[in-house]
Amino acid sequence: MEAQEQPKMEISVKDIIAPSYIGISQNNIKLGEKIAKSFFIFSYPRYLDTGWIYPLINLNVPLDISFFIHPVDSRMILKKLMRKVTQVSSELLERQEKGLIRDPALETGYRDIETLRDKIVTAQEKVFRFGLYITIYQENEEKIREIEVNLRSIFESRLIYIKPALFRQKEGLISSMPYGIDRLLVNTTMDTEPLSTIFPFVSFDLSSNEGILYGVNGHNNSLVLFNRFTLENYNMVVFAKSGSGKSILGSEPVLVKDNGKIRLKKIGPLIENLIKKHGAQKIDEELEGVIEPDLQVYSFDKNLKGSWSNVSVAARKKATNVFYKFKTKSGREITTTEDHNMVILKNGKVITAKSSEVKEGEYVPLPRSIESNKASKPINLLDLLKNSNNVYVLNGENIVRENYKTLKRKSINENLDRYLYKYKTRKPIPIKYFLEILEILKIKTASQRLKNIRVTSRNGKNKYDFSINYELTGDLLKIIGLICAEGTIGDEVIAISNTDKEVLGSIDLSLKKLGIPFYYGNRGIIIAARVFVEVFKALGGKAKSGRKKVLPLIFSLEKEKVAHYLQGYFEGDGGIDGLAITAVSKSKTLISEICYLLFYFGIIGRISTTKKQPTNSNWNHKRRYYKITISGQDNLRKFNEQISFISLKKQQKLAEIIKKDGNTNVDVIPDIKKYFEEILKLFGCQLHKIQEISAIKRGIYNPSPENLQRIIKKIEERITSFRELAPTFGTLNKLPQLADIIDLGKSNKKVNKALWKELGNSWQTMRSENFVTGSKNVFRAIKAINGEDFLLTQIKEKIHGGFLEMNLPIKYYDRSLATALTYRKESDTAYSMIEKSANFIWRNYQNILENKIPGVEKLLAQLKILADSDLFWDPIVKIEKIKNTKEKYVYDLTVDNEVFLAGTAGMFVHNSYAVKLEILRYLMMGVDILIIDPENEYEFLANGIGGDFFKISLTSGNHVNPFDLPTPGPDDNPEDILRSNVINLVGLFRIMLGTITPEEDSILDQALTETYAIKDITPQSNTSKWQENVPLMSDFVEVLENMEGASSLTRRLKKFSKGTFSGFFNQKTNITMDKNFVVFGIRDMEESLRSLALFIIMRYVWNVVRTHVKKRILVVDEAWWLMQSEDGASFLFGLIKRARKYWLAVTTITQDVEDFMRSTYGKAIITNSSLQLLLKQSPASADIVQKTFNLTEQEKILLLEASVGEGLFFAGRKHVYIGVKASYTEDQIITTNPEEVEKIREARKKLKATS
Repeated sequence: MEAQEQPKMEISVKDIIAPSYIGISQNNIKLGEKIAKSFFIFSYPRYLDTGWIYPLINLNVPLDISFFIHPVDSRMILKKLMRKVTQVSSELLERQEKGLIRDPALETGYRDIETLRDKIVTAQEKVFRFGLYITIYQENEEKIREIEVNLRSIFESRLIYIKPALFRQKEGLISSMPYGIDRLLVNTTMDTEPLSTIFPFVSFDLSSNEGILYGVNGHNNSLVLFNRFTLENYNMVVFAKSGSGKSILGSEPVLVKDNGKIRLKKIGPLIENLIKKHGAQKIDEELEGVIEPDLQVYSFDKNLKGSWSNVSVAARKKATNVFYKFKTKSGREITTTEDHNMVILKNGKVITAKSSEVKEGEYVPLPRSIESNKASKPINLLDLLKNSNNVYVLNGENIVRENYKTLKRKSINENLDRYLYKYKTRKPIPIKYFLEILEILKIKTASQRLKNIRVTSRNGKNKYDFSINYELTGDLLKIIGLICAEGTIGDEVIAISNTDKEVLGSIDLSLKKLGIPFYYGNRGIIIAARVFVEVFKALGGKAKSGRKKVLPLIFSLEKEKVAHYLQGYFEGDGGIDGLAITAVSKSKTLISEICYLLFYFGIIGRISTTKKQPTNSNWNHKRRYYKITISGQDNLRKFNEQISFISLKKQQKLAEIIKKDGNTNVDVIPDIKKYFEEILKLFGCQLHKIQEISAIKRGIYNPSPENLQRIIKKIEERITSFRELAPTFGTLNKLPQLADIIDLGKSNKKVNKALWKELGNSWQTMRSENFVTGSKNVFRAIKAINGEDFLLTQIKEKIHGGFLEMNLPIKYYDRSLATALTYRKESDTAYSMIEKSANFIWRNYQNILENKIPGVEKLLAQLKILADSDLFWDPIVKIEKIKNTKEKYVYDLTVDNEVFLAGTAGMFVHNSYAVKLEILRYLMMGVDILIIDPENEYEFLANGIGGDFFKISLTSGNHVNPFDLPTPGPDDNPEDILRSNVINLVGLFRIMLGTITPEEDSILDQALTETYAIKDITPQSNTSKWQENVPLMSDFVEVLENMEGASSLTRRLKKFSKGTFSGFFNQKTNITMDKNFVVFGIRDMEESLRSLALFIIMRYVWNVVRTHVKKRILVVDEAWWLMQSEDGASFLFGLIKRARKYWLAVTTITQDVEDFMRSTYGKAIITNSSLQLLLKQSPASADIVQKTFNLTEQEKILLLEASVGEGLFFAGRKHVYIGVKASYTEDQIITTNPEEVEKIREARKKLKATS
């Protein structure tokens, strides 16, 4: 007989997540292998401090915490308070009449009740019932008891008391779970002030009456002001991600204003020329350049308004191996280094992000418009044509005649001096010769004496000469634009290729106005004016078709003149293509520069590539060309109104496409979905008829700035209308509770009589409270009491209107109410239903008015900045990672507003020094600063503020003797000082020698003691003379040579006493720490010896600190160098632990978090540092930092995404999200040290010269 197959059991999700066993007892619940125990708080003190719950939330044990906040009806509370105040008042009066000693507690209670009553009546306070429940989980009851004791200790120290939920553990567990179900119902009545203290996500204020500004609290925008010398210890650790060059390629164009002239220049040659002119100044370890180069670039401020901004530094640095090339939808391009900050729009907020972190689809800003110059001056042709061999001067004979004797005695030009006598007549003078004459006579080219001078060609025909002050008229600029589009420049003539009769007629008329000779050729017009040709070439106009560009001077003209140039250009190279204006050129540079010029008119041009057959070639195959496209109603309208075309035909086509509906606007504000999601959450009941909001929320519509302004205005109008409903819904708030009417009627004879008179037996029925009372009778009663007349139909209309206005579903609130409000408007309705629903409407109205509308208005204020901004948002469509194959340098500008316009066609790009800021600010408070600097990055800061910078290397002249020791103070034991010094030196030798045996360790100890003894440094000797007799490394090696078993040690240490390394390790100390700012730069020390140098310098600093006690800060940058060895880490930890005794604050900085934490002393150093600053972290170190500092997942993500100078700042048990902020002056000192360095250098040079 076959065995029957067992049925398969299906396993559900419940079977997987449910515990294997649940057992409920009076004191706890067993959940599988865990035990859960629930507690509730039953008593609170009179006052609660903000953050009292913080120790509970940060308790490092598994637990669940739940809050229940139940609003209490204010009228019911007022009624109870009235009874209570009457009772307390009577008791006080009774005690007074009996002559009893006053009761302070009773009097305080009376004042508290009266204060609370006043605040509730004036709507300054509300009352709630509050319950707080805690459930803890552990493996056994013993651990549960330990945590319970800890909980009681935490709370009872604050006069807060808890109880376990005896016989109600099941209800306690359910209440503390995230179900929103309050089964325990253990509540305490609280007003808003103490209730606000229980908010768990506390944003601590780190503001005190003394200290320095560390930054701005990212949670509430308060200032983080702190004095580290008021803490348990004064130490600080800083963890930050290392950064590299933040720069762009030298070939990228940047729009600059120099001496009032606007020019578009490549950033590389621009900065190289500045360096050539002013010299390269070292700014930090990587950067060199020119400080205060007297330039401006186009930028935008915090309100997103465009303006010209000062450049404080123009710098270059060695190029990195990898670049990032960004291309936007409009065809703009820029190439940056990996760590360069790009400006992007994310969730409606303008932020900066590293190039390596920017993603396709994110938006970068372009200027919507650029402010052009207001006026331009004529060109001085003498200056412009000074190198021309084909231009001559007319009317110069007076200058020659008046100064003939002087000139005759001079040797000006051996070829032309022979004709000087002829130049006294009207003979044309070569312009170069004339300029040499002016130089001899010290006459400037702008002198009024030359106002009649004119320039001409060699034949000197007066008919075609030009004034030296050459006006850039609209006609001239139109011709220049046409030449730029369709011109061919020869040595003597310029040909404009165009066969359109209307355009040729316009050219003809303009050239005649300008007095420029021309004639018609087969394919257009030939300009045959040699001077004009020379002028055009001198302005930079001669280039092959693929290298054409906008004449540089065009950028400095007022926009009305630029319009004439663009009109000529677009007439030549442009036209109407579909629903857009387009222009095509072989030159990418020209198209890019045209885009920059269009910014003057608020027009956004788009660049793309196209292929076409050249019009001036017989080639059959197509070539790549660059196309600029102007589309969108707003852009087309601006072009039509401010620029337009020359030909009527193109003007008419433009007018036609502007009228067409299919031409959508391309200027939109993207990525604002989250703003409107939040607005709808807060105020959606009033916004359902604004269709654009729904489309924005769904991500299918991005509004233009104008449309966003209209949407904002609509929302503001809805807010105003909603506020105006206050009188309507205020009437509902006047309806009293029936119980209050009955109580008043029972307690007041006069009222009782009035109610009997008005209601008769209905009053008897009403006061019995055994039957449902209709609203009409209650309204009659109210009128009898206070004369206020309520009509039921009107009240119903207002209640119904409230449900509709606030989008509250009536049928879900009360189905019978829905019938009463809609189908039975005239019929009587139970007053309890009417009063309850009226109160419900009023509470909802007040909630929206007080709690939600302020949030909406804050969001609208942020949207207004975007809507009113001068920025156009362009999505990134392509990001390329490019290997550097030829670039030697990359370049950057430091700008007041931190962003500047650069790149092909123009986009904005962005340009931490938290510890340096702290240094500067404490320095101003009289604190001495000591810095161990592994990269020499503090050198210019030291020079800038008059400190000392000591370069430490094998060949430098600065020496520190490893055998230095402190002078014992009055309270010090010389034997302890000497012994501690020997122990530290043994540690140093372990680092020097690597592995040593226990026997060698003992020998070193003995040899050190003998070395000091030989120099009369013993516990019994005169300690005041210790410093005169300090031994050297050679003294120590000499002692070792005479010790048995020390041959290996001697051999290994010889290089430090006589060999390669003796230049640093075998010298007497020749530096002092007299100044209040001292930096030890160890960058030039050989890498293998750097940790040794760090150790020796720290020993020296520690000895000085112990000898002369004063308030100091010691900064150990790149502390991980010292942490690499056990002895180095031990010494650092020992110094940090003992620093407070000597008024020393130690700041350790490291970018290598992993190496730092790998040391057994890493965690101990953090524990002994009351201040911690965590800046942006790399993904590799983020998990370690999170674990070390018990960060939440959100805080970890924050550190990964933090912008420059942002992070978490810990002070004791408090921590906040901080933004480190520098003033303009501080920024200059820290990053560039603009003037002081030069002053100091000059002063030193003068001092050296006079000494």
